[in-house]
Amino acid sequence: MSAKDIDRDAIAQSLRAAGARFALLHGSRVAGTAREGSDVDVAAHFGGRNPAAWEIDVPRGVDLAVLDSVPLELAGRVALHGELLFDDDPPLRVEWQAQTRLMYFDEETGRSRGIGSSWKGAAVVDERRVPLLLQRISEDLEYLTSGTALDREALRADVDRLAAVKYYLVTAIEGCLGVAQHLCASEGWGPPSDNADAMRLLGAHRMLEEDLAASLASAVRFRNLLVHEYARIDDERVAAYLDRLNELKAFVASVAAWMDRKG
Repeated sequence: MSAKDIDRDAIAQSLRAAGARFALLHGSRVAGTAREGSDVDVAAHFGGRNPAAWEIDVPRGVDLAVLDSVPLELAGRVALHGELLFDDDPPLRVEWQAQTRLMYFDEETGRSRGIGSSWKGAAVVDERRVPLLLQRISEDLEYLTSGTALDREALRADVDRLAAVKYYLVTAIEGCLGVAQHLCASEGWGPPSDNADAMRLLGAHRMLEEDLAASLASAVRFRNLLVHEYARIDDERVAAYLDRLNELKAFVASVAAWMDRKG
């Protein structure tokens, strides 16, 4: 039995009755590797209410995961490869999917380097998230383009000032990445293969110029170094990256223009 043979209506009806806001099919039925008698893997989000899976009356053969509380490892796979069953709250679904992908990839990056993730989790926000993120990126860039940051000789000699520059670089690039993952989820672009690929997908869908998308993918990798290898990164690279801030400014302008055209 494949995903198309599942009684989606019956599953959706039972989950909606229990208060689910959206749900996705995942696992072997979606991957096409199911055997006779395999369970139907379904993951549903209840908007933070967090019921126990066994409390939900679902059709026989359905293995339910509650996305409000599952481990990131499972949530990430669902966010990347799940097939939408129903979506009664698109803003919630988009934000969950975007932030879960971002955190999952970040966790994978940390694991590959033998360290933990820096992410502590993210709250669900409303549809104003993208403009708010763009504003915060602009505020970070305002600091990074100030005389305090651009006085390179003083910057290299001041440990506290250099640490502040690193912090604002991380938050500015993370803001761009958050926007990229949000748009990939909301527009159905992807899924990205990693966080840097979210930028490349914006280029592939002509929301960004491809050269800019490639540069921003590089920026995401630089941010990974700042987050995961903070103690080893060459401070000269940090100072040199300040010459590339126009890429982040161009990202903000491109996304703002795209949103104006969209609507």
